[in-house]
Amino acid sequence: MLDDPQLAARGFFQPLTHPDVGAQHYPCWPMRLSAGPEVAWRGPAPTLGQHTDDVLRELGVTEAALARLRAEHVIGTEPLDRGR
Repeated sequence: MLDDPQLAARGFFQPLTHPDVGAQHYPCWPMRLSAGPEVAWRGPAPTLGQHTDDVLRELGVTEAALARLRAEHVIGTEPLDRGR
C-alpha cells in the first residue's frame, strides 16, 4: 500500500520517527476535512514508562516511592524479560 500512487498523491501516509523502531509511515484519516488538522498524528506512540513518573507525581507519589517502585520492578522503561 505504501507504493500506491493514489494514496501517495492524497498524502494518506504520515511519516513519524519512533525511538524504538525508527522512521515508519502511519496511515491517516481516509478523508480530509476543510476545518480539520493538517496531520493525523502529533507524534509517535510513547515508549514504555515514558510518562509514568509524571503521572504518578501528579497523583501524589513521592520521589522515594517512585524509587522503591522502580527498584521492585513495578515501574520502569524496559521490559523485564529484555535480553532473554
